[in-house]
Amino acid sequence: MKRLYRISGGNFLTGIIDVDGSKNAALPIICASILMKDEVILHNIPDIKDIRDLLDILDFLNVRYSFKNKTLKVDSSKIINKKIPSYLTDKFRASYYLLGTLINLFDCVEVGKMGGCKIGERPIDQHILGFKNLGFTFVETNDSYVLKRDNNKYNDVSFQINSLGASINVLLASLFLKREVSFYNISVEPEFIDLVEFLKTAGFIIDYDVDKKTLVVEPSVPKKKVSYQIMYDRLEAGSYAILGALIGKKLIIRNFSKYCLSFLLDTFDKMNVEYSFDGNNFLISASHDIKPIDLIVNPFPSFATDLQQIISILMLKADGISSIDDQLFPTRYLQLKTIGKNKINYAINEKIIIFGNKYFYPGFYVGTDLRGSMALLIYCLVAPGVSYFDPKNHLDRGYANWFEKLLNVGANISKEDIYEKDV
Repeated sequence: MKRLYRISGGNFLTGIIDVDGSKNAALPIICASILMKDEVILHNIPDIKDIRDLLDILDFLNVRYSFKNKTLKVDSSKIINKKIPSYLTDKFRASYYLLGTLINLFDCVEVGKMGGCKIGERPIDQHILGFKNLGFTFVETNDSYVLKRDNNKYNDVSFQINSLGASINVLLASLFLKREVSFYNISVEPEFIDLVEFLKTAGFIIDYDVDKKTLVVEPSVPKKKVSYQIMYDRLEAGSYAILGALIGKKLIIRNFSKYCLSFLLDTFDKMNVEYSFDGNNFLISASHDIKPIDLIVNPFPSFATDLQQIISILMLKADGISSIDDQLFPTRYLQLKTIGKNKINYAINEKIIIFGNKYFYPGFYVGTDLRGSMALLIYCLVAPGVSYFDPKNHLDRGYANWFEKLLNVGANISKEDIYEKDV
């Protein structure tokens, strides 16, 4: 049985979309919560597949939890150490944060290799560099990663490239070392800052300088009982904002952060997209006379790689030629290949070149990754006529209740279950 979505596109969307908690902040914070060895209460947790998959791993480790109405309670007082098999870890990429977390509690941990979206090369060399600088021994097997405590010399950590994942993982691994550790070229992504704020709330002593990209962890003892609210998901908010720029009609997106999405607002200004704010409510309607833009993707505060696939759909409406120079994942354009050169005009050289002012064609589209699937969904919602879309469970990994949210603002979309042989 296959779940497809029938989309009758081209109609305007109006009403309110409530943004949920951040996936990319919640995942490492949930991992970090097991360090307290007591009850931790986390609010604003999105009910998405990646979160549920992480909770399955916690259950495997004998960590007790309850998850209801966006509130997660975690109690790791009876946690046990055993190899986490790859059938649990390969469902999502953030499973590798358990390496950095569990090494605080045990002398040797083994975690199955992670999964995640196929968006190009995603090496973990900066993770390994950081672990080794902290004095740990890292070993890779066919299906897992092993991290061991040894009597190796400790060093401070200076990342060669600015990496959100490595910054999170290595920071987590440093928390129970009995000396001060300094980090250089650390991440400045809002989700990383949210993790740091959670750790500080939990009693860890951390000094963080956003401008210098430095961080210092001092020896500290965490609190037993901790309560914290996760930040809202800027990538979800940005996705729906781009949708609103195409087919919105007084569409309101609640829990929208001007700071976390400053790069998107700057891009909207350059593309002649009109919007307004009422507090944290973002108001947008479909824009006309959209201007092309040359976009450079880099770590925050530059344009986020997780939104470049989605804004490529807005570029298709621009009157002229746009380009995307994704300096993190230059091959991240599967959504364009899926739509096809017979329907859109684009070229790949050193950049992604998109020729705008194009008609949107209905069709049958299959998702390839999380953000690419959102880009394809938006394309189908804009294209006049009937499209069929198979997101392959990608959207459920990162967009809480996306189907219901779109229905509530007037999207003409329905679920259809069919047998594989009928596809």
